[in-house]
Amino acid sequence: MKWWKKLKSLLRRNKKERNADAKNNLQSESRNSQQDDLMEKEIYFPCNASFRKVIEAVLEQKGISYRNMRLFVIDTEAGAYLRREEEQYMLRQLYPGLNAYTLCTGQPEHHQREIDYLYEELGLIVEVLEKKENAMQKGAGPEEGRLILDFEENGRIREDFLLEKSIYISIYKRNWYQRANLDIEVPIGYNIMIVKGTGFTGREAVSDRLEREFYAE
Repeated sequence: MKWWKKLKSLLRRNKKERNADAKNNLQSESRNSQQDDLMEKEIYFPCNASFRKVIEAVLEQKGISYRNMRLFVIDTEAGAYLRREEEQYMLRQLYPGLNAYTLCTGQPEHHQREIDYLYEELGLIVEVLEKKENAMQKGAGPEEGRLILDFEENGRIREDFLLEKSIYISIYKRNWYQRANLDIEVPIGYNIMIVKGTGFTGREAVSDRLEREFYAE
């Protein structure tokens, strides 16, 4: 009977080795799949000529019409010249058809020209709030239909704005990604929303435009 015990022992060892190999293969495939996912995506810079299209697609998925959307902007930090230019470039795309706009800023003087333009040309009165927690929360208004664009680069996501009926989008605090099929991963709070990227063209970043204008002078 010794040969039978040896055979059983050999079969058990072979089975364990096969299971271990299968587990290693699965782990390897999982790692390769994750690497493939990373390789199939690249950082997407939202400051481009398609920013409005992305926002419209987000609103559509949330069932909010552009007419009923209430824009709430958290301004970039003081002294961030390039970020302020990028912010203005993106916001100007949103002005046509805008019916409600609240700007939370610590530097209202930098926005006065835009505020005057919106009132004189579009008849839109911009509500300006101080960038203080109590003022921001008090002036935020009802949740429903509110689109919050956070242009701050430093600090954490403002969790007090992560409400069920509001859309909170961080422009710089979280990365945006574009997939190989051109779909855009838009950071909504701590989650992402996939926006179809078909037809998104004309991606000229403000930094590229400013650099070109600088060397042209």
